Amino acid sequence: MNPIIKKNNIIKWKFENIDNLDATGRSSNEFTTDDLKWKIKVKTESVNGIKHLGVYLCHILEKSSWIIESSATIKIVNTEELKTASFDNGLHTKTVPGWGFFHLLKWSELAPKNISGSKIDSITVECEFSYKFYDFSKSSSMFADLSIKVGNHDLYVSKWYICTLSNFFNKEFVKNNESTITVTDVGSDDFIELLAAMMPDPIQITGGNYDTILDLSEKFEIDSLIKKCEKYFKKNKCVKIIRQIKEAEQVHDLTSIPTLLATLKRGKELKIVSEDENFKNFKDSTKVALMNAILKFV
Repeated sequence: MNPIIKKNNIIKWKFENIDNLDATGRSSNEFTTDDLKWKIKVKTESVNGIKHLGVYLCHILEKSSWIIESSATIKIVNTEELKTASFDNGLHTKTVPGWGFFHLLKWSELAPKNISGSKIDSITVECEFSYKFYDFSKSSSMFADLSIKVGNHDLYVSKWYICTLSNFFNKEFVKNNESTITVTDVGSDDFIELLAAMMPDPIQITGGNYDTILDLSEKFEIDSLIKKCEKYFKKNKCVKIIRQIKEAEQVHDLTSIPTLLATLKRGKELKIVSEDENFKNFKDSTKVALMNAILKFV
């Protein structure tokens, strides 16, 4: 199953009488890209007692068996000054409708700085966004011939494809070659995330989904995803924990190191840290703490 991929979509909306805007806010009309609907919303926000303009790119979707990975740039244009403020963000969401991106700009930055007390007549908001969208709610005799029931969701995928990647599902269908299978002890959001990570053009592994994808990859015996998670760990989480250990040693805060190591929940992760080239330069007490942490998983 291939996702719907859209790059560099641009939507724009002009909000009039912006000086009268309040915390209730105002919304643009709906914009549609494929089956996805979007709105731009503006409202006032108070941050530490300072008035801000809040700008939101909101995604509207009623379906439930989907997952989307996207990024956006929001530009707020003061038409009097033609000054643009930009905000970049990446978002990976699950089955929650109404999520989106937001940007805050101090209200004082909207008005021309050389005109005291000037009124803001209007602003134009421009949003450029890209996304990768998976919808597992549609069956197909060729590409989505297997129904996996997870909670209240019926998710459709290719039986051949999922059995090729997952030893668990392959064994299940050797025993019982049905077109429907029920998965228990897994939340539907998490399982949808796992499916999207398995696809030929997968979602990215991030700090937000690493644990979920690795846990489920081990549960459903998906070796390719386990290896992908290990690569992510070496490149990101391992680098971070090594840096934190070095910083703790530099300030002689050795008591915090066991706490740092306790944030790693798997023996395999601790072993990767112990095999890092920086390990030989750790203090003896750090090495002992790391070995003790590993032994707890033996």
